[in-house]
Order: sequence, then C-alpha cells, then structure tokens
Amino acid sequence: MADSDERLAERTAAMRLDSAPSPSRPADLEILTPNPFERRDDEGQGASDAEMTTASLRPGPRDGRIAAAPALPQPPMYSGRTIQDRLDFMHKYEGYLVKVNALQTEWTAALAMPVSACIEAETRRMIAR
Repeated sequence: MADSDERLAERTAAMRLDSAPSPSRPADLEILTPNPFERRDDEGQGASDAEMTTASLRPGPRDGRIAAAPALPQPPMYSGRTIQDRLDFMHKYEGYLVKVNALQTEWTAALAMPVSACIEAETRRMIAR
C-alpha cells in the first residue's frame, strides 16, 4: 500500500509540474508588431528614382487610347410571326456573328448578343405560350 501511495504522490507531483502557471510578465512589457508600411532607415533612399527602361518596342507618345476602333455591329431584332420571318432573322443573325467574330483577336474579344436577347419581349412571350 505504501508503494501505491508513492506512485500516487509521484503522479500528483508530475501533474503539478505539467500544469504549472506561466511566469507573470512585467507590467512595462509590450508586444511590438512591426508596421509593414512604415519606412525603415536601412532602405535605400534613391532606389525609387532610378531610371527604368520601357518595355515598349516603339518610341513616341502614347496615351492608351485606340484611335480608329471599328464600331461593333448591331444585332438584328426578331419581331415576326411567320416561319419566313424566323428564317430571315436567323440568316441575319448568322451574318452578325460572322462580323463580331471577325473583330476578335488573341488579346480582345467582342461579345456577341445571344439569340434570346435579339427577340423582342412581346414576341418572346408569344413563343413561350
């Protein structure tokens, strides 16, 4: 029984060591977090004034505007009721898509109106009935 009391005392002492309170901090201790936007003294003062080479191949003034951009073609509107009106509309819409796709390049994209946006609202309601 004395052996079990000693084991119990050892476990209790180990638990006290594991759960010992952390040492108290002095009252004047502050946690200082650095400000990432604050200028440090060790940074070079003249680094931002260095002359940079341009990536453009052509010299001359540029203001970022396109001087002669073609106007986007207007989509056809469908408002007919007959099959011939629908066929005419689809023929005009296919021509519209060809014109819009011709304006697309690797760097720009002209967005074509979907067919549903080219049908007048009242005609759309009539078709949906």
